[in-house]
Amino acid sequence: MRHPDLSPLMQAVLLSAVTTLTAMMLFRVVVFFRNQHAGVSYCYPTNWTNEQIKMFGLLRLSIGGCLGITWLTLLMAAPQLPVSWPFGFEQALLTTGLLLLTNDWLLLLVRSNWENSLLSKCRFQIGFAIVVLWWIAVLSGVLATISWVMTRHIHLVFPHGTIA
Repeated sequence: MRHPDLSPLMQAVLLSAVTTLTAMMLFRVVVFFRNQHAGVSYCYPTNWTNEQIKMFGLLRLSIGGCLGITWLTLLMAAPQLPVSWPFGFEQALLTTGLLLLTNDWLLLLVRSNWENSLLSKCRFQIGFAIVVLWWIAVLSGVLATISWVMTRHIHLVFPHGTIA
């Protein structure tokens, strides 16, 4: 399905958003690997136990896995998405949204001092639940949006009546 061509202003806005978010993501990846190479350790709140720290680490890895699945879903859905010139509006918006989420996830990985974060201000269970529910809601919303955009332009016609 073809949409009208994008205006030059919309093209510039979408391309600059994707470029800026990609550059931010690459910067955070470089910072993460630099921290890993330098052996920078995480500073967690003092009231967190070792089991809670391990659970938080597993949460970060799980979020990364879910993001990877969401990226693969978008890549597989890309051929069915509506297009316009020079690129698809919906695909550019979904890519921008996923780049924002990837940047948020990388912030979870890069941040080394959790003592001064909002998570340290509340009990671990409450903060953990908030983070889990937020990521579930956002990733579900992105996946539902991909599904909706893919099927929005499909119109099924059911024959009715009799043919003589």
